[in-house]
Amino acid sequence: PGLRATTDAAALADVDYVLICVPTPLTPDGRPDLVPVLTACEAVATHAPRSVRVVLESTVDPAFVDGPLAAALGLPPEQVAHAPERVDPGQGWPVEAIPRLVGGCTPGARAAIRVAAPVLAARNEAEQRWQLAALPAE
Repeated sequence: PGLRATTDAAALADVDYVLICVPTPLTPDGRPDLVPVLTACEAVATHAPRSVRVVLESTVDPAFVDGPLAAALGLPPEQVAHAPERVDPGQGWPVEAIPRLVGGCTPGARAAIRVAAPVLAARNEAEQRWQLAALPAE
Protein backbone atom coordinates (compact mmCIF):
# COMPACT_ATOMS: atom_id res chain seq x y z
CA PRO A 1 0.00 0.00 0.00
CA GLY A 2 1.06 3.56 -0.64
CA LEU A 3 3.42 5.20 -3.08
CA ARG A 4 6.89 3.82 -3.76
CA ALA A 5 9.51 5.26 -6.06
CA THR A 6 11.96 2.64 -7.28
CA THR A 7 14.27 1.64 -10.06
CA ASP A 8 13.95 -2.03 -9.03
CA ALA A 9 11.88 -3.75 -11.71
CA ALA A 10 11.14 -6.71 -9.43
CA ALA A 11 9.11 -4.34 -7.22
CA LEU A 12 6.58 -4.08 -10.06
CA ALA A 13 5.22 -7.56 -9.32
CA ASP A 14 2.54 -6.33 -6.93
CA VAL A 15 1.59 -2.87 -8.19
CA ASP A 16 -1.67 -1.51 -9.55
CA TYR A 17 -0.22 1.61 -11.20
CA VAL A 18 3.11 2.53 -12.77
CA LEU A 19 4.27 6.05 -13.55
CA ILE A 20 7.08 5.92 -16.13
CA CYS A 21 9.34 8.98 -15.83
CA VAL A 22 12.30 8.64 -18.18
CA PRO A 23 13.98 11.14 -20.49
CA THR A 24 13.32 11.43 -24.21
CA PRO A 25 16.43 13.24 -25.41
CA LEU A 26 16.59 14.26 -29.04
CA THR A 27 18.49 12.24 -31.61
CA PRO A 28 20.90 14.07 -33.96
CA ASP A 29 18.06 14.40 -36.50
CA GLY A 30 15.78 16.08 -33.91
CA ARG A 31 13.46 13.17 -33.10
CA PRO A 32 12.78 11.87 -29.59
CA ASP A 33 15.07 9.00 -28.59
CA LEU A 34 12.54 6.41 -27.42
CA VAL A 35 15.08 3.88 -26.15
CA PRO A 36 14.66 4.91 -22.47
CA VAL A 37 10.86 4.69 -22.78
CA LEU A 38 10.95 1.30 -24.48
CA THR A 39 13.49 -0.01 -21.93
CA ALA A 40 11.13 1.01 -19.11
CA CYS A 41 8.23 -0.64 -20.98
CA GLU A 42 10.20 -3.87 -21.17
CA ALA A 43 10.64 -3.85 -17.39
CA VAL A 44 6.93 -3.19 -16.83
CA ALA A 45 5.88 -5.84 -19.37
CA THR A 46 8.20 -8.39 -17.76
CA HIS A 47 7.42 -7.75 -14.09
CA ALA A 48 4.05 -5.99 -13.62
CA PRO A 49 0.70 -7.78 -13.51
CA ARG A 50 -1.47 -7.65 -16.65
CA SER A 51 -4.03 -5.55 -14.73
CA VAL A 52 -1.56 -2.68 -14.20
CA ARG A 53 -2.44 0.86 -15.32
CA VAL A 54 0.47 2.88 -16.73
CA VAL A 55 0.98 6.63 -17.06
CA LEU A 56 3.87 7.78 -19.23
CA GLU A 57 5.34 11.13 -18.20
CA SER A 58 7.90 11.31 -21.01
CA THR A 59 7.43 13.56 -24.02
CA VAL A 60 6.25 11.51 -26.99
CA ASP A 61 3.78 11.93 -29.83
CA PRO A 62 0.25 11.25 -28.46
CA ALA A 63 -0.29 8.55 -31.11
CA PHE A 64 2.72 6.69 -29.67
CA VAL A 65 0.86 6.12 -26.38
CA ASP A 66 -2.14 4.16 -27.73
CA GLY A 67 -0.06 2.38 -30.37
CA PRO A 68 3.61 1.45 -29.90
CA LEU A 69 3.69 2.20 -26.14
CA ALA A 70 0.66 0.03 -25.33
CA ALA A 71 2.06 -2.71 -27.58
CA ALA A 72 5.50 -2.55 -25.93
CA LEU A 73 3.81 -2.84 -22.53
CA GLY A 74 1.69 -5.76 -23.73
CA LEU A 75 -1.39 -3.86 -22.54
CA PRO A 76 -4.56 -2.63 -24.22
CA PRO A 77 -4.61 1.15 -24.87
CA GLU A 78 -7.34 1.60 -22.23
CA GLN A 79 -4.78 0.81 -19.52
CA VAL A 80 -2.38 3.55 -20.62
CA ALA A 81 -2.47 7.34 -20.09
CA HIS A 82 -0.08 10.19 -20.86
CA ALA A 83 1.26 13.08 -18.76
CA PRO A 84 3.85 14.62 -21.08
CA GLU A 85 6.60 16.95 -19.98
CA ARG A 86 5.74 20.04 -21.98
CA VAL A 87 8.98 21.89 -21.33
CA ASP A 88 12.42 20.72 -20.34
CA PRO A 89 12.78 21.39 -16.59
CA GLY A 90 16.55 21.37 -16.99
CA GLN A 91 16.44 24.37 -19.30
CA GLY A 92 15.59 27.12 -16.84
CA TRP A 93 12.08 25.97 -15.90
CA PRO A 94 11.69 25.23 -12.21
CA VAL A 95 9.45 22.20 -11.66
CA GLU A 96 6.87 24.25 -9.73
CA ALA A 97 6.35 26.57 -12.73
CA ILE A 98 5.48 23.85 -15.26
CA PRO A 99 1.76 23.50 -15.99
CA ARG A 100 0.76 19.84 -16.31
CA LEU A 101 -1.68 17.92 -18.47
CA VAL A 102 -2.67 14.29 -17.97
CA GLY A 103 -4.80 12.66 -20.65
CA GLY A 104 -6.34 9.41 -21.70
CA CYS A 105 -9.24 8.32 -23.88
CA THR A 106 -10.84 5.47 -21.96
CA PRO A 107 -12.29 4.67 -18.53
CA GLY A 108 -9.16 2.66 -17.71
CA ALA A 109 -6.92 5.58 -18.58
CA ARG A 110 -9.14 7.79 -16.44
CA ALA A 111 -8.48 5.46 -13.49
CA ALA A 112 -4.73 5.81 -14.04
CA ILE A 113 -5.11 9.59 -14.23
CA ARG A 114 -6.86 9.71 -10.86
CA VAL A 115 -3.84 8.04 -9.29
CA ALA A 116 -1.15 9.91 -11.24
CA ALA A 117 -2.54 13.43 -10.90
CA PRO A 118 -1.94 13.85 -7.16
CA VAL A 119 1.50 12.28 -7.45
CA LEU A 120 2.54 14.60 -10.25
CA ALA A 121 0.91 17.58 -8.55
CA ALA A 122 2.89 16.88 -5.38
CA ARG A 123 6.08 16.80 -7.45
CA ASN A 124 5.06 20.03 -9.04
CA GLU A 125 3.72 21.90 -5.97
CA ALA A 126 1.38 23.84 -8.24
CA GLU A 127 -1.77 21.74 -8.23
CA GLN A 128 -3.89 24.74 -9.26
CA ARG A 129 -2.09 24.70 -12.63
CA TRP A 130 -3.18 21.16 -13.43
CA GLN A 131 -5.51 20.42 -16.27
CA LEU A 132 -6.97 16.93 -16.09
CA ALA A 133 -8.33 15.52 -19.32
CA ALA A 134 -9.98 12.14 -19.75
CA LEU A 135 -12.44 11.12 -22.43
CA PRO A 136 -15.14 9.95 -22.43
CA ALA A 137 -16.46 12.22 -19.70
CA GLU A 138 -18.14 10.58 -16.73
